[in-house]
Amino acid sequence: MPDAAPPPPPPPPAPPLHERYLARLKQRRWVAVLLVIAAIVTGVAGFTDSAKKLVALFQPEPREDPRQQLVKLGQPLTQDAFVAAAARGDETAVRWYLQAAIPVNELSGQELTALDVATRAKRTAVVKQLLAAKADQSQWGPRVGPALSVAAFAGDEALTRLLLDANPAADVVKRAYVSAAAAGQFPMLQILAPRLGLSPGPVATEALWALAGGARESTAPSSARAATATFLIAAGADPRAVDPEVRNNTVLHRAADSGEKDVARVLLDQGVPVDPRDTGGATPLWWMAGVGNMEMAELLIEHHADVKAVAKDGTSVMARARYNRDDQMIALLRQHGAR
Repeated sequence: MPDAAPPPPPPPPAPPLHERYLARLKQRRWVAVLLVIAAIVTGVAGFTDSAKKLVALFQPEPREDPRQQLVKLGQPLTQDAFVAAAARGDETAVRWYLQAAIPVNELSGQELTALDVATRAKRTAVVKQLLAAKADQSQWGPRVGPALSVAAFAGDEALTRLLLDANPAADVVKRAYVSAAAAGQFPMLQILAPRLGLSPGPVATEALWALAGGARESTAPSSARAATATFLIAAGADPRAVDPEVRNNTVLHRAADSGEKDVARVLLDQGVPVDPRDTGGATPLWWMAGVGNMEMAELLIEHHADVKAVAKDGTSVMARARYNRDDQMIALLRQHGAR
């Protein structure tokens, strides 16, 4: 048999895919041109978009109209509404009011400033907003004292420091010091004292008078009031000071009359005379016998007050107690030798 025919040679390998695409592009050059143009356009568009975003980063956002924002909040653009927003601690409304350039220091119809009411309501965040807007602590309504005085009287350390950091006038600091003393807020005195200057004695004496006069709204404990008296005397307050405008009363007269037993005890422990006389010749015990303050009378007698003292009008301590028909006071005075 004849030999079998040899097998046909294998077909040549197909060219790679990218070579086939290139071959087709050579045949259709206009397609290649279009692809190049498309790539350029896409690149330019992407660059333009990126450039716009970059420029936007350096452009301020469009400012919203604060008046329109207040309308949305239902807030009229009035001083009373602004002060009311500060009182309730509405930070958003206060921000729009300030951006609308409302006068930050102007009084409301109730003669209060926004800083007055925000401090009294302990709205710390709003107080920060108002101080940043240059609220003036030297301006306050006649119904309240300076904001710093309000904070110090209440014993609010955070607000006191915040207001003090805004560098109020010296007179504002002095008023706050006296207010803190009246309330027996000893820690507030320690915060305020460094701002009084080099001669705190006269201010300390004024503060001691305020402390001796008592403060009905004060929440400070009796121990704090005693500590306040001690602090003020150490700061230069005169415990023997006399008030020529009020019958030549002494600080002890005032403390006794106000029922400030802890303050009176500090004064007596400091060596203050127990029987000073006012213009009418009355001693602190003479006054106590007439008002029935047994605790104060006992304290004065404990420090050897004269139970037989007689005022210039001839009225004795015992006569005062009898006039009031105060059997307890009469018994106390008799126990110590009064007749």
